Amino acid sequence: MLDEKREFKNSNHEFYSTIFENEEKENIIIYKIVNKEKFFGFNKLDFENKYFRKVEISNKPLQFELSKQIEINIKRASCLENLQQIKLLVPSSIPYTIAMQTRIRLKAPYHSRDEDEFYVINNPILKEKVIKLPMIRGSAIKGGLEKAALKVIEEEIQKDLNNSQYNEALDTFKKYTLKLFRIFGCGNDELREFKSFVEKMINKPLSENKDDIRRKFIEYLLNNFGGYIATEIGAKCPDINNLTENLINLFANKNNEGIKIQKGRLSCYPVFFSKIDFEVINPHSRKTRSGTNPIFFEVVPAGEENILTLIYTPFDAVFNKSKNEIKKEAIEDLNFLIVSLEKFSEMGIGAKKKYGWGRFELISGEKKIYIRKYDEEIMDNILNKDWEVIPLS
Repeated sequence: MLDEKREFKNSNHEFYSTIFENEEKENIIIYKIVNKEKFFGFNKLDFENKYFRKVEISNKPLQFELSKQIEINIKRASCLENLQQIKLLVPSSIPYTIAMQTRIRLKAPYHSRDEDEFYVINNPILKEKVIKLPMIRGSAIKGGLEKAALKVIEEEIQKDLNNSQYNEALDTFKKYTLKLFRIFGCGNDELREFKSFVEKMINKPLSENKDDIRRKFIEYLLNNFGGYIATEIGAKCPDINNLTENLINLFANKNNEGIKIQKGRLSCYPVFFSKIDFEVINPHSRKTRSGTNPIFFEVVPAGEENILTLIYTPFDAVFNKSKNEIKKEAIEDLNFLIVSLEKFSEMGIGAKKKYGWGRFELISGEKKIYIRKYDEEIMDNILNKDWEVIPLS
């Protein structure tokens, strides 16, 4: 808890408007907690009191809730939570468009730093620009989900390597890499550089270039897949000729079956929350074994819930692949996404994940997959039966 009174004029802190008892003093609102002046003051013009209701102040004096109407508006603001919107979107989209929705519950505090430089503490939580609600950006969800997918790939490769099956591990890497790039897209500078390099090697003698391709491949893996895959798949390869041939087939896009530079099929929508709390990290001196300078973080507290929405659209396959090919890819990608979501919930999202922050759970009974009525044949191919599949017409 902060000990001194801090006053900030002309700031932008709508969230703290009616949390505490307050009194007017020279056009500054001084907030009181348990009838003691302890915290801070803000310009009265900066507040919009209609958004908030008072809550009981107990052991966590900075926790507050929004009014019931605003909580309803938060749910509406969670983009595609409204089922009516999904009912309009999915049936009218291209074949094998899939919407995934699940209610998530935070198992630990969530923090992602906002860009506001003038704030009561140094670590405000990320908020939506207009309505000032704590949120998880869609881009952050997509990035965290991609990291979880990479972890899934690493674990699958490790299963093969534990049985000394290098060729199977290489096949696993190829299979999952194609899924990864279809879902999340590909096109960063490292991939473009490596893909261009491999394409130049197609018409050159393999024996003269295999070492160069392998070295470039290891460099690419280190930058994008991490040290484990770079070591096991790239550096420890027992058959360089087989590795090089596989890389040319995968990255040079021979016979239109390899990797293409493209946007991903997955769209992730933001998640909004209705509560804010404070957490403190207190670094200790090695000499005195006592706290030195407490660091305050604005967080969404554990236990908060809302809807996570993902949309999968195979836009890139409509004009150059058959319906059966698109169906096969959609089933593979959907099962991969479900596994990656479970891993994502364990790994967490946001800052301070090493402290366990950002972890959440997918609430059982609230996992739903919406598909077009004409695509019902994929229902029997979903491996995780916890997800309810709902055809829409």
